[in-house]
Amino acid sequence: MWNSITASGLVLVAALATLCHGACDEPCPVPPKHYAELGCKPILEEGQCCPKRYQCPELTDRDGNKCYFNGNIYPAGAKLAPAEQEIHSCSPACFCSNHTAPATFRCASIDCFEFFEPTKEDCIHQYTLHGCCAEKSVCGADKLAKLAQCYLDGRQYYEGQRMYPKEESCKFCYCK
Repeated sequence: MWNSITASGLVLVAALATLCHGACDEPCPVPPKHYAELGCKPILEEGQCCPKRYQCPELTDRDGNKCYFNGNIYPAGAKLAPAEQEIHSCSPACFCSNHTAPATFRCASIDCFEFFEPTKEDCIHQYTLHGCCAEKSVCGADKLAKLAQCYLDGRQYYEGQRMYPKEESCKFCYCK
């Protein structure tokens, strides 16, 4: 009996694979990454293998008097949780404000010295993982040569520098 159930299951899987594969000769275009990050679901039309649109209930079914961040809901006046605050180290305190529609986070911000002076030739700013501003500057070809080097998108970085991937423009990494 187990063999007949297994054999029937294999025939069903093969039939479904053939049915779907026959209608999908062309590969589907790669959807923008933000659909997955926002938890959107692909919507297929009958007889189609590729999504025609995406449904994002997490975005469309929101209360305009509340703030949303990283899967959490904040009522007006609530501070962003400390664990969430670490994500944005240059904004040491944020709270949900419903003075505008929809509600948004209002944040204090830190101004860093490196943004107010031109970068000197043969100098880099070094950052730490959770730091907002540069911890220090390293200047001179001899000192730079002693630092570890990283490469991203065809560009060279030195230890402690922030790197911004072309494909993930909202994210950054550190050369270590």
